[in-house]
Amino acid sequence: QLLFATLEPEPGTPAPIPPANASRLFDGLRESLRETDIMGWYRQDHVAGAVLAACPDSPAPMAPTVIEQRVGDGLRRRLPEKAARSLRVRVIQLGPQRLMSES
Repeated sequence: QLLFATLEPEPGTPAPIPPANASRLFDGLRESLRETDIMGWYRQDHVAGAVLAACPDSPAPMAPTVIEQRVGDGLRRRLPEKAARSLRVRVIQLGPQRLMSES
């Protein structure tokens, strides 16, 4: 699964994330995600991203909407009110990789 967090004053239009808010955003992601998840900028200063790693001994992955809600709630608590209102969190479920057929 991939997670993306943006500040969108207008839906669908990511705005630059000021450094102070970026710091709060990444602190919140560190607090909300597992040590095995990898986070960083997806689009520098506009979209924070994380790869939610699958662990062989972990329970079945959570539904994207559950992750969006849980992470979004945690991030909104850390951000100033105006930034919190424009926060958008999206999780994309990746399907299993298909192996190329051997011919």
